[in-house]
Amino acid sequence: MEHNNQDLGLVAGAKLKCLLKERGMTQEDFADEFGVDVRTIRRWVKGGVYDLRQLQQIADFFEMDVFAILS
Repeated sequence: MEHNNQDLGLVAGAKLKCLLKERGMTQEDFADEFGVDVRTIRRWVKGGVYDLRQLQQIADFFEMDVFAILS
């Protein structure tokens, strides 16, 4: 299955939403711990994550491989 960048960004945003739910974290909790504004987290969850550095930082935060975020 071929994905374009927009699809992968949306997948990453949906995965972030799931990870937060699985860990019982709110977007506000994650924003505080991750060191960004909650509006950024809302944007990522709703509109996707497209920056590779951000994806890697999210993967590191959740102690997982970046490819797991994209699947």
